[in-house]
Amino acid sequence: MLSLDDLGIVQGTDKSSACHGYLKHYERLFAPWQHAPITLVEIGVFDGASLRTWRQFFSRARIVGLDIDRSCLKHAAEGIEVVIGSQTDAAFLDEVARWTRPNIIIDDGSHQADHIMFTFEHMFRHLVPGGCYVIEDLNAHVGPNASYWRGTAECPPTDHFGRFFGEVATRQRADIERIEAFPSAVAIWKSARTNLDAVEARVAQLLESGEATAESFYRQALFLRDRGKIGPAEVAIARAIEMDSTRPWYHTAREDILARAQARAAAE
Repeated sequence: MLSLDDLGIVQGTDKSSACHGYLKHYERLFAPWQHAPITLVEIGVFDGASLRTWRQFFSRARIVGLDIDRSCLKHAAEGIEVVIGSQTDAAFLDEVARWTRPNIIIDDGSHQADHIMFTFEHMFRHLVPGGCYVIEDLNAHVGPNASYWRGTAECPPTDHFGRFFGEVATRQRADIERIEAFPSAVAIWKSARTNLDAVEARVAQLLESGEATAESFYRQALFLRDRGKIGPAEVAIARAIEMDSTRPWYHTAREDILARAQARAAAE
């Protein structure tokens, strides 16, 4: 049986070890989905080589390619759909995401910094919980030619997505489960939790009723903080300290929440 990298070499995609070398990483990352009924959306079709590679690797997947070039329609085939539209068109991206419900999104599109960040902001939220969003060819954004790919972005995507590592490590991004970087690319995994809004609503009810222990209020404060709900988080941690002021980690959490509240107020 051919590996994913072998399939890529046969199809001639630049994702293989003959060029960028992404496929050896993707085989490991995507192995749990190889025989599952998933949807993979790739931004950027070009010659269709990567779409054909995906179709051969994933036995039950729906493969969808997006491109602005209508000539790419010729790469549609059994199990492969090609849709024409721009990654800078919010309505187009939202519509595609709604009807595809992607498990995997790979941005191999324009490589322009502002396009990359714009697309991520519109598409990541539509990923199935536990899904993976990959951005390729980040090496274009370092070195003497980096400014050519900047577009209107204030910073290169290497800086923008690099900040995510710190936000995940400090539990400031509840929507991101983990991030993995490999040469010239980054894979961002969406949190697998599916009922965050419902949990938040229930936590709000408990805060209002006061029917919880000090430790429960502390855990709720961390949950709300990580969801960006700083005001309710302040209420929850205050309740925890009111019930039991002897636990130093409660006070540490309160200092962190207050610092975030001050930072948010300063930014506004």
